[in-house]
Order: sequence, then C-alpha cells, then structure tokens
Amino acid sequence: MRKIQKSHTEHVRALFGYLSVCIVVAVMAGASDLFEEREIIFPEIAALATGMLAVRNQSWQVSRKRMISAIACASAAGTILAKMTLSADISMWAAVAAAYAAGQLLFFFSKTDFAPVISAAAMPVILGTDSWIYPLSAVAMTSVTALIQKGSEKAGLRRAEKFQLLPLPGKEEWIKAVIRILCAAVLTAAASAAGCRFCIAPPLLVVFTEMTRRTFPGRKERLKSAARSILIIFFCALFGAVSREILVETAGLPVTAASVSAAVLCMALMSLSRFFFPPAAALAILPMIIPQEHVISYPFQVCFGGAVFAAAAFVIGELSARFSRFRSKIS
Repeated sequence: MRKIQKSHTEHVRALFGYLSVCIVVAVMAGASDLFEEREIIFPEIAALATGMLAVRNQSWQVSRKRMISAIACASAAGTILAKMTLSADISMWAAVAAAYAAGQLLFFFSKTDFAPVISAAAMPVILGTDSWIYPLSAVAMTSVTALIQKGSEKAGLRRAEKFQLLPLPGKEEWIKAVIRILCAAVLTAAASAAGCRFCIAPPLLVVFTEMTRRTFPGRKERLKSAARSILIIFFCALFGAVSREILVETAGLPVTAASVSAAVLCMALMSLSRFFFPPAAALAILPMIIPQEHVISYPFQVCFGGAVFAAAAFVIGELSARFSRFRSKIS
C-alpha cells in the first residue's frame, strides 16, 4: 500500500512539474501576444522552469534570490552589449565573445553553478535585441518561476533545496574559460560567414560550458552523454520550429499556441526518455522569436552547432586530463 501511495505521489509531483513548465511558457507567450511585443519572450525561462520544476532535484546549486539577481545582471549586461554592438557596428564574433565573457564572469562570481546565466547574457547580442523589455521580462518570468517552486515546496510537491555557496574557480577553470571564449569567437565568425548564426544559439553556449567543466562525466560517459544531449537538442529544436511553422505561419494562430505546443512536446520527450536537459527546453522556445526565414533550417543549424561544440568540449577535456596527468608525474 505504501509503495502504491508513494508511486501515486510521484506521478502527481511529476505531472505538476510538467504542467508548471507549460503554464510558465503560456503566461510569457500570452503576454507577448497581448502586448504585441516579441521581446517579452525569454527562451531561457523554459530551461529555468524545467530545471526548477520538472525535475525531482533542482538542476543547479543556486538559491532563488541569487538566480533572480544573476538573470537580472546577465540580461542587463547583454542588452547593453547589444546596444553597443548596433550603434558601433561591432562584428558579430567580437560581440558574442564579449557577451560570453560577461556571462562567464557572472557565472564564476555568483559562486553557483547556474550556467543559464551565460545564455541570458548572449541572447540579446545574437538576436540583436536592444530593448529594455528583454531584461524586465527575464526578471519577471524568473520571479514567477521561483514563486511557483516555493509554492510547490509549501504544498509538499517538492523538497526544499539547500544552497551552499560554491568556491571561486581555480586557475584551471579560468584557463578553460579563456579557451571557451576563444572557441566561441572562432565558431561565431565561421557561423556568421556561412549565414548560420543559430549554430551558436545561446543555449548551446551553456551546453559547451557544462561539457568542459570538471563535474561533467569521464571520457566514455562524456561521449554517451554528448550524443544523448545532441539528439534531444535536435528534437526539441524541431518541435519548436515545426510548431511555429504549422500553427503560426500556416494556421495563423498566436505565438502562444506554438509555444505551448513546443513546451508540451518537449516535456513529453524528456519524460519518455528520462533525460531532462534544460538547455533543450530553451531551444524549443527560441524559434518563436527568430526571423521567419530561419525557422526551417533552425533545427539543423542547432544540431550541427551542438555537435561542433561537443567535439570542441571533448578536445578541451582530453587536453585538460592529459595536462593534469603530466603535472602529477613531474610533481
């Protein structure tokens, strides 16, 4: 009997989490349709909601207050960089490198492992969004998600998370950060020259960062995890692109319909595969705000970019591991 009750409780908790993600996305997209303002759509909120509400344990070691303040700083910094880029006609690779560097600094000095802050900083630069509506929406939607999480904890649907400040990164992590920024700059320049800027979609920068950190699995596990990540990235991006193309561009429905459709399909895929990958959820919502001419090619750009970033992360990981072994031998 206890097992049956426990199983029932788990199903209720899981269903509440999935529905909460879809509701957050619906509220955000609904506000965008109501006010006819696409800048209100903050794709990373799908990733935050997935990591805060859809999984049993929160995906990041971060408190709600630090999460909100980190998103506020990152989105504001990204908006300022976007304004500077548009006014000074700075090249895309330099602008993305600067945004990625800003995101890395916020990531490190927040003393958390809240990597989505990187995407929040890069998003306005890559999309050319210089409106202050973007950071206001980012903070508002992150706050709504945090309130839902707090409410679910009080209702007994989630266990309260304990947060401990993480130490500042050591020399090795700083070196990796510089290498990541250089890699992002090179890949951005190549993607821009090829007219495929969504090969460096902001959530992919989060994936790249995570894959090069020490906490990422070892060699064999890294390859397996990278392959699963790329597959789920592709399908979630495909869900978003197809939802927009069919429901918005063809059927003439509001963006809210396509956003909710993408969120539902994304949650279904993650639930069935038992692989919850927050950046993929953000990639499912991003098609709602990209230029229409890129929608069809978007999933393939994202998949290719994800594969390139995964390969770069693997090389960085191998070089780091060999350097560590060499250093241990001579010491």
